Amino acid sequence: MYIYFMIFSLLYKSIAFNPYIYKTINPSLLRKSISEDLNNNFTKVSWVKAKEILHNELSNMDIYGDNLHSKNVEHIFPQVYYKDSNKKNIMKSDMHNLLLCSEKLNNYRQHFKFVDPSYLQQLEKSDLSSFNIINSNSHKVNDINELISLKNDVIMVNKKKKLFIPSVKSRGSISRSLAYFSTKYNFTQELPNVIDINTMIKWNQDYQVDVNEYHKNIIIYKYHNILNPFIIYPDLINYCFNDITNINIEDLYSNSDNMHTTNYLINQIKEKEYFIEKILKAIKK
Repeated sequence: MYIYFMIFSLLYKSIAFNPYIYKTINPSLLRKSISEDLNNNFTKVSWVKAKEILHNELSNMDIYGDNLHSKNVEHIFPQVYYKDSNKKNIMKSDMHNLLLCSEKLNNYRQHFKFVDPSYLQQLEKSDLSSFNIINSNSHKVNDINELISLKNDVIMVNKKKKLFIPSVKSRGSISRSLAYFSTKYNFTQELPNVIDINTMIKWNQDYQVDVNEYHKNIIIYKYHNILNPFIIYPDLINYCFNDITNINIEDLYSNSDNMHTTNYLINQIKEKEYFIEKILKAIKK
């Protein structure tokens, strides 16, 4: 198992955040190391096979909707940004970047940039009217009472500015998919076209990994032979992207004050590495 992934398992829940480790890490080199590990161990599948796996084994997931409508496949990191890459076919069928989605809601997303609802606070009243609020049935929401009752289950779209505010339940998964994709394929320069780095870090922090996200990670491991490390160790995002954000990462862990010896960290790494390897071997049998 990858040593870089293991060390960050110590910074999640049990250790949370250690500024003494954090300040010694070079984010660019960390991303490069993770990318090399992911690419060296990656098993590719065809686009047809990827769609088949998602529909057959992950049919209970609907990234923006309520799982009650016809679904197609959503590329979280849009294809338009890697259409000229020599790896575009591999990237297109990378299931860590794919999720089933209501067809109609997917049409609203297109390749629009993800933005946080806090963005709306910056707008004049006239600009707010250019955002449409869409419910899970793909209908516009105009009634304030309906909006209040559905506040966690709506998306907002601005076609003019090509902006997309996803439903609450999807934001954490989106952030960790984008962190994976931009790291694996060295697309951090293109990432701000898809989401502001600050927003990605904020969503990862605010919306924790749920059972469906863990389940998807394990299913995809069976075929790609790699996990999305940002699902296993969400705090890894804070370390990997610290050089391209203006968020003070230490402020995210204001209640943390932990120090441990190097030997303690190494022993914890070995214990967690052994446990995870046992689980993954069992899955592949």
